[in-house]
Amino acid sequence: MKTKQWMIIAFFSAIPFFSLPLKAQVTVGELDKPNPDAVLDVRSKGKLGLLLPQVELFSTDQARPMTSKVVGMIVYNTKTVNDVVPGFYYNDGDKWVKLGATAVGKIYTAANGLTLSDTEFQLGGALTRNTTISAAGADTLIISAPLAITSGNPGDGYVLTSDSIGNTSWLSLPKLIEKKFIISPVETGDVHVTNEDLVLVDPDNTTHTLSLPATATVGRLVYVVNVGQKAINLSPLPVNKTYQAIDAGFAFMFIYAGNNQWYCVSGL
Repeated sequence: MKTKQWMIIAFFSAIPFFSLPLKAQVTVGELDKPNPDAVLDVRSKGKLGLLLPQVELFSTDQARPMTSKVVGMIVYNTKTVNDVVPGFYYNDGDKWVKLGATAVGKIYTAANGLTLSDTEFQLGGALTRNTTISAAGADTLIISAPLAITSGNPGDGYVLTSDSIGNTSWLSLPKLIEKKFIISPVETGDVHVTNEDLVLVDPDNTTHTLSLPATATVGRLVYVVNVGQKAINLSPLPVNKTYQAIDAGFAFMFIYAGNNQWYCVSGL
């Protein structure tokens, strides 16, 4: 009889505990209370890691080895097959997505004209920052579409030029010739052509000689204009003409063919 009484007392004493809501939050690894916002708080005093389930996925579009696609499921794939490689994957309800990879269909555009589409970078749009495009080895930058360069001061008939370090500027053709074409002062005596493109001569007597370079880049052109009243001799003589001198008021153009040979290609 006493045993039954104690059992009844114990049963009714336990009722309040069963009526209280059970808290499902758990701390693993330590005895401290879990974070109030975490259903599972895993701790290791900074010494251990969390080892998630390791599986062998078959492809991103198939649930296997799971029986179905569950949104939020996270696994570590250990196999390289089809379109999956080792790494962490989560399931979005339709497919497995590798953590750290760009989701398919997502497009991100940067401020410097670069667009990340899926896993590919694409160049397009306005370049708002300093940008360097360099080619390695035999690679080249090929532009097959119409090209418009509007920086600087372009103009009808202008030519885009650059200095020795690549700084560009627009120049009209006469200005470009004036800038790049080396013109000699008017020479009155013997003339030894070096790097001049246009040589002006006004010999003070007929004994003077204009000497073309013994060697030059094949294809180099030299223009000679006699603005004086007397002829000037030539050395070496052009191999294709019988001219031995440039008469007063005449202009000649010479081209170097190699082996110390100059050809006269025009004479006015």
